Amino acid sequence: MASWNPVQALFDVVANLIGFPIDQVRYIVLLALSLPVALLMRHALHPRHTPVALRHLLSLSLGLWMSVTCFGWETLCLVVVVAVSYVFLLTTPAAVVQRYTMAWALVCISAGHLYRLLTDYGGYHMDFTTPLMILVQRVTLVGFAVHDGMARKSSELNDDQKTQKLSRIPSLLEYVSYTINYTMLAGPSWTFTEHLSYMEGRGGVPEVRGCPQLLQTSHPTHRLKET
Repeated sequence: MASWNPVQALFDVVANLIGFPIDQVRYIVLLALSLPVALLMRHALHPRHTPVALRHLLSLSLGLWMSVTCFGWETLCLVVVVAVSYVFLLTTPAAVVQRYTMAWALVCISAGHLYRLLTDYGGYHMDFTTPLMILVQRVTLVGFAVHDGMARKSSELNDDQKTQKLSRIPSLLEYVSYTINYTMLAGPSWTFTEHLSYMEGRGGVPEVRGCPQLLQTSHPTHRLKET
């Protein structure tokens, strides 16, 4: 006899009340939950008074819980994507690591979309392929950042590459908390250096003094010039 799950029971009640499929209700509720979690990480669990390792563990744990709650056993597919990508970082020369991570990401996203074509063509069922699109961006970003930081001269890089490059392989905890965290359901797909700055409290999140400053980051697609 299956055990009673209060969280799933709550989703059942909400789905019946509003008449939406339960998979979509789970996804939207957990996506909305990521907003107060972000406030908690920003204030109550700020790195000034919370160990960085604990912040990484909490971020990872919440991401895994959200994924298992939403997608069940399909979470294993996401874990495999991240695990194989990290093995490439550890075993592949920095001169070519970006090729391996990019190829692996393309294989994973292609397999995921082929799976959707075969099982739910034209449908709206929420499954692991939704966060998969975020994960493949993140593992690819790390691969290229390691390549830029460990296999290329600084003179060969543009300003953004110099900012985002990595001069070391991320630790396992740093890597999994970057790829699998409470933002994995729908992003954003920020870079690893931005993630690490946020987790360590090194200026990755500017003070809110106006919209231009709020939206400024080191990434060119996020810059907003003041007028």
